[in-house]
Amino acid sequence: MTRALLLTTALLAACGSGKGNIDDDDDDGVDIGSADDVADLCEESEPETITLSVSFPAPGSGCAFGEDGNLPAENGYITARLEQTDVLELPEDAVICDVAFDFAGINGGQGTPMVYDDHFIFAFNGVVLAASDADIVGLLPDDEGLYYSYDWEAVVGSTMAYNNVPTYCLGEDAGLATCDIPQPETNGIMSLDFEPDVVNELAFRAIEAGAYEFSFVTMGDNDNSDCSHEDFEFEVEIPYVQR
Repeated sequence: MTRALLLTTALLAACGSGKGNIDDDDDDGVDIGSADDVADLCEESEPETITLSVSFPAPGSGCAFGEDGNLPAENGYITARLEQTDVLELPEDAVICDVAFDFAGINGGQGTPMVYDDHFIFAFNGVVLAASDADIVGLLPDDEGLYYSYDWEAVVGSTMAYNNVPTYCLGEDAGLATCDIPQPETNGIMSLDFEPDVVNELAFRAIEAGAYEFSFVTMGDNDNSDCSHEDFEFEVEIPYVQR
């Protein structure tokens, strides 16, 4: 399911006024060739900040076993998945300077408990930000041993653990993130906090891809409730500048 998140009035006003822009003689904007360039641009500017809501509604059904690249149901193996995306409609020339996730701000500050079955992968432009099973992430193609890219073909058919599995958060093992990820089939609120080096790299990759989208993938093996989750929604605060 894909749903465009409309820009707020404040964002539209910022675009019209030019706030958050860097002066540049090149009509094509500032050239961004690396994550370091992102850091420099954001440091030299006065970013505008917007808050957007992201939502992954509860699916109406579980896994579609044997369909669309899924395997037939088989206990103890990753056989099927359900993929959802939500797109952030930032200006074409926007450069993200930071990302602050607020998983507890929804529903009057109580947050939305993150209940899923059996496992999940949460990604930004295909780069895995968090997952319920680090071993599953280890099967994915990676860049620099840190940035793993979601690829269903890399994990389908692999064995699956259920209890007390190690969770995954981008950069946490390297001291570049602090995270809390609930275990499968339990009520809990996720938290993700990434260091600037990680955010700058994600921002640079977003510029290269020309995309700003979150994806939420739920996976299972053989039960009717697999590949399902409760409504999962949160807010994300994004300081940005325009090239």
